[in-house]
Amino acid sequence: MIQKDILPSLLEALELDHPDILDSTLLALARITPRDDADLVLDEIVAQLASDHTSVQQAASLAPGVLGSPRADRTCYNLMVDNREGRKLVGGARVPRLMRAFAALAGAIYAREHLELQGSVIGKIREKFAETRDPSAKGAMAIGLGLLNAGRHGGMLYWELMETRNNVLKGHLAVGLGLMRYTRATEELRYVVETTFVPKLRQQVAIALGLMGDTDGMDALIEVLHNATMLGVSSSAAMALGLIGDRRAIPSLVAIVEDSQANKISRAFAVVALGIVGEKTDLPWSTSIVQNSNYRAKVDALAEVYDIL
Repeated sequence: MIQKDILPSLLEALELDHPDILDSTLLALARITPRDDADLVLDEIVAQLASDHTSVQQAASLAPGVLGSPRADRTCYNLMVDNREGRKLVGGARVPRLMRAFAALAGAIYAREHLELQGSVIGKIREKFAETRDPSAKGAMAIGLGLLNAGRHGGMLYWELMETRNNVLKGHLAVGLGLMRYTRATEELRYVVETTFVPKLRQQVAIALGLMGDTDGMDALIEVLHNATMLGVSSSAAMALGLIGDRRAIPSLVAIVEDSQANKISRAFAVVALGIVGEKTDLPWSTSIVQNSNYRAKVDALAEVYDIL
């Protein structure tokens, strides 16, 4: 079915000069093509690395890692290190910085399924992380190291987290630390949740604490939720408590809900936290709706749904 009906249609779509369609098509090809059949589509994916559209270049940099074949892994490496082979793939010039970042992330996605490659890939990403000053590239590499559970390099990410003033990078570093469960960073991350005025950063740090399963900080997060007067602080504390998933938090959350003197926002998000703690599946109920969505190609109706979720 896939090879006979779907792949030909997707390959035909690659001939269209429409970035939104090309972005989605590249990722769709990478997602649905079996690894044993990767050679059927890899050359077409790689050809889009030289696209005139920046978003298409980035999608084509990520797709090989999702596709998951040895040839695709080499493509990711060549782009990440910006060597001669990588520059040929993009038309002869230097590999753009964001393409290198996406390629590093793609390499980590590929290596997650290949234990024998992880040490080598971690070493390459770590080397490039130390070399680059670009926040976007550093952020992607931090998440890549987190995906590969490279906890022995957590100190490097934590040092960068403490030093940088770039909130976008700080958020990606926090997620990377959360993925690798670098618990030495928990105290600093709790402080960020309570004090930062940047909503996206607060959300990413809350996710990091949840990924770490920060049960030691549970009481502190409950206190943050109870005393919060800002929507962003309440929602982030609720998210962190829900993702930690420790049922010992339930009595305290119920107490906030039932406290008629408590802030209404805090009470509302205590309900949210209870819902996440009691989630019946490992991933939120909305995951099946939003996963693999092309965020660059949202229409108004979808945008409203994603904002609600």
